Amino acid sequence: GTSAAPARWLREWRRRRWDAAHQIAVQRRTDILNTVDPSAGLVGPEYRDALAKRESISLERPERPTWIGDRWMATGIRIHRAYGLDLSVVWPRLWTVLPDVSRGDITAAQLAYQESSVLVSWGVLYGVVALFWWPALIVTVVLAVAGVLKARDAISSLCELVESACDLYSSSLAEQLRVPCAGQVTREAGRAISALLRRK
Repeated sequence: GTSAAPARWLREWRRRRWDAAHQIAVQRRTDILNTVDPSAGLVGPEYRDALAKRESISLERPERPTWIGDRWMATGIRIHRAYGLDLSVVWPRLWTVLPDVSRGDITAAQLAYQESSVLVSWGVLYGVVALFWWPALIVTVVLAVAGVLKARDAISSLCELVESACDLYSSSLAEQLRVPCAGQVTREAGRAISALLRRK
């Protein structure tokens, strides 16, 4: 529909930027591997900068119109790639085996994101006022920019904490569910956990 057109445009624009940055990163890596001593330059500045540029757009190829939406999506993809876990079904159970410190950190990051949403909401309200009184436009811009930046920081922290929780405590969940797992959760064990929790 018409309302979805801006979202599609934003997604395609972000994809084009990501694809271009990805091609540069791939070329930088190829250049390094073609040198006499590839191991010496694999973390060279050109390659590192190319990766940083790509990841500033999105950790994975964009599927959402916004950075925040893609950061959430990337978390699920990375966890599934590493452990075979379906985060959407595993997370509520994983939460129950997390220590209080981890849960506190995650809750704090969630609250920070909620606070950023309030800033953006105030920005929208001042935007309405700006239609009738132009000085309110300055407040609108300040609140919107501050809210978006704070939201990005909060989501980045929250996603890192979620990934860390899976890294450190998915084996505890496997133990509680009696899924065979010696040490770190393998993709096979992760798929078994996910299947069990889907009740299928």
